[in-house]
Amino acid sequence: LLLLLLLLLLLYAFEMENLNELILKLHEIQAVKFGKFQLKSGLSSPIYFDLRVVVSYPSIMNQVSSLLYRGAKEAEVKFNCVCGVPYTALPLATVLCSTHDIPMLIRRKEAKDYGM
Repeated sequence: LLLLLLLLLLLYAFEMENLNELILKLHEIQAVKFGKFQLKSGLSSPIYFDLRVVVSYPSIMNQVSSLLYRGAKEAEVKFNCVCGVPYTALPLATVLCSTHDIPMLIRRKEAKDYGM
């Protein structure tokens, strides 16, 4: 939910022409859907972002990652690392961190039952 809210906030900060182009691309790949959606938080929304599909579209994944980074910088968010939460945020965090040389953390979705 936090990623979705941040993405929505960042979309407003993006230039309108690029924003419209990105929204159309996201809609074409079915990453953004319009309708009535019950979110995991229990809230209802007319828009749903399913960013799991962007991993199959590297240029779109790069644009979304760039938008997240730019929005955080413009909002003056202070951070020294990024946590990629499985599964959707993991590839976005990887691109963002590798592009901007930022340390990355990974939070496991499942408990590890082997090794240390």
